[in-house]
Amino acid sequence: MVVTSCHVLDLVTETQPDNWVRVTGVRVRDRDGVVRVVPLAPPHEDGTQGVVIVALGTIESTRLVLNTFKDSLAGRAAQRMGQNLMAHLRSNLTIRVPVGALTALPPDTSKALQASALFVKGKTTVDGVDRFFHLQITASGLSSLGIDAEAELFKKIPDVEHVSAMLRADDSHVVITLRGIGEMSPHNPDSRVQLAQFDTESDRTAAYVELGDANGSSTGVSAQTQTDRQVWEAMDRFTDEVALFFTNGQAFEILGKAGEATIPVPAGASAADLALYFDHAKRRDPLGTTHHDAGTLWMG
Repeated sequence: MVVTSCHVLDLVTETQPDNWVRVTGVRVRDRDGVVRVVPLAPPHEDGTQGVVIVALGTIESTRLVLNTFKDSLAGRAAQRMGQNLMAHLRSNLTIRVPVGALTALPPDTSKALQASALFVKGKTTVDGVDRFFHLQITASGLSSLGIDAEAELFKKIPDVEHVSAMLRADDSHVVITLRGIGEMSPHNPDSRVQLAQFDTESDRTAAYVELGDANGSSTGVSAQTQTDRQVWEAMDRFTDEVALFFTNGQAFEILGKAGEATIPVPAGASAADLALYFDHAKRRDPLGTTHHDAGTLWMG
């Protein structure tokens, strides 16, 4: 988005007498298919020099540095780059609750259109080590058929001119989405970005990605992947317990993804019941669909 109409192939480097590797330019393919080098400003007398900022996204940034430094930094940083790949353990549970179950709401709720967001921290201990996750909870007052907890939070009131009209709506139910985000284990040998065994354009090797199967049941996985499976299950059980706080023992509904049937849950259901009505594995997002910093440019 900053430098458009070119494909970054690799960085141009030179090794200094003290074995320090300095980047001197960026090799790109322009919109006409021509490969050329964009040079950096050379070092000045005061020691300052031009720099390269690697900001291509997790996989492409890792491919770039592996292709660039696999020889000049062999035996040191090159062996760490691409390791330590981490993403999120992410699950989604959406429930539709009658307004009457939410006893803490103001008494005039029947005429008040409301939306809310909440952040809840969670923790579990696996083999004596604390592991962390959190819930992002959004709630929105909707009709009895509404299914989108974020409808009013982000969509229903696009500007202040619509607020007065929205306040006249009758809300009979509240739709609550509990989104669990869990930390994956660091330094997992099952998770990495590496160079593929085939070449692509301009003889630059493509990236190959492996991610520990934390949502599976296969054997032969690393201890870190096994830990991630336990953390994910603990997070989903915690989500079930938190969801029941909002239902106040009343009957409610579990809302599946678009096109899926709504699951009625009777009054007095337990957290264990929720896991039976809506299996934990079915509410989980595929691994790698969400992450922040991923750790693969680990150099120090």
